[in-house]
Amino acid sequence: MSWIKTYLSSSIGRKQIVAKTGILLCLFLLTHLAGNLLLFCGFTTEYCAFNEYAAKLTSNKPFLYFAEVILFSIFGTHIYLALTLNAENSQARGPVGYDVNANAGDLTVPSKTMRFSGLWTLVFLIQHLYNFKFADQGEKGLFGVVEDAFQNPMWSAYYVLSMFVLAMHVRHGVKSVFQTYGVNHVKYNDIINKISLGYAAIIFIGFSSIPVWFLLKGGAA
Repeated sequence: MSWIKTYLSSSIGRKQIVAKTGILLCLFLLTHLAGNLLLFCGFTTEYCAFNEYAAKLTSNKPFLYFAEVILFSIFGTHIYLALTLNAENSQARGPVGYDVNANAGDLTVPSKTMRFSGLWTLVFLIQHLYNFKFADQGEKGLFGVVEDAFQNPMWSAYYVLSMFVLAMHVRHGVKSVFQTYGVNHVKYNDIINKISLGYAAIIFIGFSSIPVWFLLKGGAA
C-alpha cells in the first residue's frame, strides 16, 4: 500500500487525480444537460417528460443518496487538490494560476482565472441546489419550479453568466487533462483547443438556452 501513499503525496499523482475527477465531472455535466433539455418538451396536465425524468431519478432513494455522496466526494476531492496544487505552485513560482501543467505556457484568461471560476461555480452550485433541489413543488412539479425561477430576469441573467464562467473553467480544464497525461505537442494542440472549445460551447449554449427559452415563452404552459 506504500505506493498508494507515495502516489497521493506526489505532485504528479495529485495532478492526475484532479484530471480524473475533472473528467468525471465533465461527464456528469453532459448527462445533467441531457436531462435538463427535456424541459423543452414543455408541460401538460397529462404528461411532462422532465417531471417523469426527475421522478425516476428520485424514486430509488438509497441509490440516489449513494450517487450524491459519490458525486460530492468527487467534487470535493477535485476542489481540495486543485487548491492545494495551486498553493504549492504559488509558493514555488509565484501566482501562475491553477494550471496542472505550468510549463505549458498557456496563460490565457481561462487559465489565469481558474481559481475564480472554480469558486464562482461552487457558490452557484450551492444556490442552484437550494433553489431547485429543496424547493417546494406545486401543481407543475419540478418543471414549475424551474419555470417560475426563470421568469425572474435577474436570476436568468445570473444563471447565464454562471454558465459562461463554468464554460471558461471547463475549457481550460479539458486542455489541462491532455497536458497532465503528456499530450502536449504542437502536432496535437490545435485539435485539443478545438475539443476544449467545443465542449465549453456545448455546456454554455446548452444550459444557457434553458432560461432564455423560459423568458421568451413567458409563463404559458
